[in-house]
Amino acid sequence: MLPHIHAEGVYICEDLSTSWGKRFQGRPYGNASDGAFLSETMFGYVHQSLDWLNSMWIPGGVQYPRDFFKTAPPGSMWRTVVDQVKHIHLYNQFVVYEKGKTWTMPHVVGTIGTQIPYWYSGEREKVDWMPILNKLQNLSGSPWKW
Repeated sequence: MLPHIHAEGVYICEDLSTSWGKRFQGRPYGNASDGAFLSETMFGYVHQSLDWLNSMWIPGGVQYPRDFFKTAPPGSMWRTVVDQVKHIHLYNQFVVYEKGKTWTMPHVVGTIGTQIPYWYSGEREKVDWMPILNKLQNLSGSPWKW
């Protein structure tokens, strides 16, 4: 369905619980360790598409080699997700695929170290993250307190 959705459109699928229901050709007790569940159900597709969307950001080719998506045949499901999906929103009983081109090769962005804002690594000039974190909190309405 994704190729038929507008380039900046959304695709919404509800009733994800049918992936486990026999009367909907689901797989009772299925999960990510069950190859048939992954390949034959909507929730299996959701699980895989989350992997595909994020796997390029894992260094060292842990899940897929870095050139995997470049060499995948056009029209393959994983290539479609990587090429066309900007965000995946997963909720209780439904999923939203938000289309848009945002994929770029992963790269390392240096800040003050590998953990922000927990400690100062000494690698770069120290940054006061509190104003930024407070602004994000105010914009998001999050109840989290730094």
